[in-house]
Amino acid sequence: MRVVSLTAAELHRLRGVFEEEVECWQSQLHWDYRPSTQLIRRYVSSQSLPGFVLRDGPGQAAGYAYYVSNPPVGFIGNLFVRQAKAELTAYQMLFDEAFRALRSWKDVRRIESQLFPFYTSLEPIFRSAGFKVRKRYFLTLQLDRLVESALPAPDSLPLRICPWRAAHFNAAAAVIYDSYLDSPDHELCFDYQTLEGCGRFLRNIIDNPGCGEFCPQSSLVALDGRGRVCAILITSRISSTTGMIPQISVRKDWQGRGIGSHLLRLHFTSARRQGLKRITLSVSEANQKAYRLYLRLGFDEQRSFHAYVWTPEQGVARQDAEAQRSIP
Repeated sequence: MRVVSLTAAELHRLRGVFEEEVECWQSQLHWDYRPSTQLIRRYVSSQSLPGFVLRDGPGQAAGYAYYVSNPPVGFIGNLFVRQAKAELTAYQMLFDEAFRALRSWKDVRRIESQLFPFYTSLEPIFRSAGFKVRKRYFLTLQLDRLVESALPAPDSLPLRICPWRAAHFNAAAAVIYDSYLDSPDHELCFDYQTLEGCGRFLRNIIDNPGCGEFCPQSSLVALDGRGRVCAILITSRISSTTGMIPQISVRKDWQGRGIGSHLLRLHFTSARRQGLKRITLSVSEANQKAYRLYLRLGFDEQRSFHAYVWTPEQGVARQDAEAQRSIP
C-alpha cells in the first residue's frame, strides 16, 4: 500500500470507499452520512480538498484522510480505511501524512480532531504522536424509552421559550461562550475559548452537514424577563427518523435552575410529533453531571470516541518523556 495526494485522486476510484463509509455511519450510528460524503466528493472533484488516499494496487483506493488548515488551528477532518485493509498500520500511514502536512504550516500552533473510529481504535495513533486524548460518548435515546420523571421541573422563573430565529445568532454564540468557561470541555476546542470562535462554531452547525441538517423549527431559545437569551437548544436531523442535539447551553448565571431540562422536555415532545424515533447527542466523559442525567433519561451509549488536541509544547514534552524512558 502507498499514500498519494487526494488532490490528484480520481473521484470514481473512491466510490467504494465512500459507500462503505456511509454504511458504517448508518449501521453503527443511525446517521445518514451521504450529505457529508457528497460535499467531500465535490471538493475532491474540484481538487480543492487537501488530504491523502491510501492505494492498494493500481488504481484501487483502500481509504482516505483529509485535513483543514485555519491558522492558528489545523484539523484532521477524517480518517477512514475499508474493512478489508483496516489494520492499524494503514490508518497510521494516512495519519502520518496528514499530521506532517499540518505541522508544516508555520502558522498552525494547534491541531484538533474528533473522529468516530471504524474497525480499529485510533487512540494509540494520536496518543503516540503527543496528542491530549479526551474520551467522549455518542448517546442514543429511543423516544419510546424516555424516562420523563428524570427531568426535574424547572423553577418558577420569568422565562419565555421561543423558536430559533436568525436574529438570536450573536446572543446564542455569547451563551455558548459563557457556558464553556471553566467547563470540562473548554480545552477540547479552540473555538470554545473565544466569543468569535463560538460564533464560528455555531455557524458551522447551521451551515454545514457535519452535525446533520440544522432544524431551526425545533431549535429553542430561552429568554429571561428582560428579553435576553439565557439558554439555547440547537437541533438537527441526521436521518429521516433520527434527530440530534449538537448543542445545549445555559448561561452560567442561570445554570442549576432546571432550564436545560425544560428545553429537553419540550424538544422530546416536539420530536415525537415530528415522527422521530430517536435522539442522539455527544457528551464528554469528564462532564459527569450531564452524562449521568442523559443515562437517567434513558439514553444508551451507542459508541465511544475521542477528542484529540496537539500543540508543539505537547510534542516536545512527549519527546522528552520518551528520551527519559530510553535512558538505561
